[in-house]
Amino acid sequence: MPPSCRTIRRGGTSSTLTERLENLKWYTALKGNEILYRTGAFWQHESYDHLVRDAEELERIIQYILNNPVKAGLVKDRRDWKWHYLKPRR
Repeated sequence: MPPSCRTIRRGGTSSTLTERLENLKWYTALKGNEILYRTGAFWQHESYDHLVRDAEELERIIQYILNNPVKAGLVKDRRDWKWHYLKPRR
């Protein structure tokens, strides 16, 4: 059974992974547009599943994700994005 069809049970309610992702995307789009003072589409129509085959590919995907705020024009350098998940190196 594909992961998107599996039922997730929590707190007496159940939903599929797809339903949970839809709810998450709806809420974050609402709040993101609110914060950015904009309206309209926030996320791409479909999510994109991709199997990561090795460490090199994982690194490429991480770099792509970290560069998204730069591509969107929100910061000039990805290190300036205050919501990134990387800890500073010492």
